[in-house]
Amino acid sequence: DALQALRTASPANAVTLSATAVQAQCAVRSRQLLMEIARLREAPVPTQDWLSDLERVFSAHAAISDELQAAGLYCRRIAACAEFVEALVGLIEARERELARDPANAGVLSVGHLRRSAEQLVEAIESCQPARNAALSNALPVEGMDGSAVLPIEVLSARFDTWGARAAALARELAAVSREEGVHLAG
Repeated sequence: DALQALRTASPANAVTLSATAVQAQCAVRSRQLLMEIARLREAPVPTQDWLSDLERVFSAHAAISDELQAAGLYCRRIAACAEFVEALVGLIEARERELARDPANAGVLSVGHLRRSAEQLVEAIESCQPARNAALSNALPVEGMDGSAVLPIEVLSARFDTWGARAAALARELAAVSREEGVHLAG
């Protein structure tokens, strides 16, 4: 029966199955990524390995995003990016507070590292903008809806935009602190 179903499957069904498989695989990898971010957040003192793991988190997210984009899963890509940014903003803010509170116990972590991570978050958001725009442009209102109804993609887009703005503000704040530290070190 299964072999016969595969033989009679149309190419459209094959694409759907492929997109479904990509979505399932990326959902699992996204959850693993969020667990890794939680582990990094709970690490007592950042080490060089911690910084390497953080870089791998960004690389893994980029790979997931690329796969979702290639499969045309724009909404899933937007949601995965928003979840990623939310988790990493929390991590960066927590490490920034720890660094300000006790710089001697920060290990290898510096404001410069945090600034670079925040900048990478902004880059991740910018790379997701085409998916956001495509999803919004493909959204069709349901016939008969009144003008005050909100489409699910609009809610997702607003969440994405909110976290994007928060990551951009964090990057600006860390850039200012980094410049200020540079002035204090030079003076």
